Amino acid sequence: MTFSLHLWISDAHSIFSLPQYTDRKRAEVDEYKVRDVVILSIKDLKYQIIERKTEKLIKRFIRPYKIKKVVLSNIVKLELLATIKIYLVVNVSRIQRYIS
Repeated sequence: MTFSLHLWISDAHSIFSLPQYTDRKRAEVDEYKVRDVVILSIKDLKYQIIERKTEKLIKRFIRPYKIKKVVLSNIVKLELLATIKIYLVVNVSRIQRYIS
């Protein structure tokens, strides 16, 4: 009986200590508002936007764009040019606040 009680207590302790380890890697997300100016990462768009062959010389972000709508706290809709053929809604991990 004491052995099973000891196992139950150790399991309860491990369940309550899990958030402590999972929250270590989480970062605070920037709050974006409509008409904020951001720059767009070209991590997934390298070959679509830029014709250059060497990846080392490609810019990491492209020109500033305004946020048209905040869909969710981690998803925004951008006012993009018609020449860029991507979906207007992007995750906040693909944008960065523009500092002029």
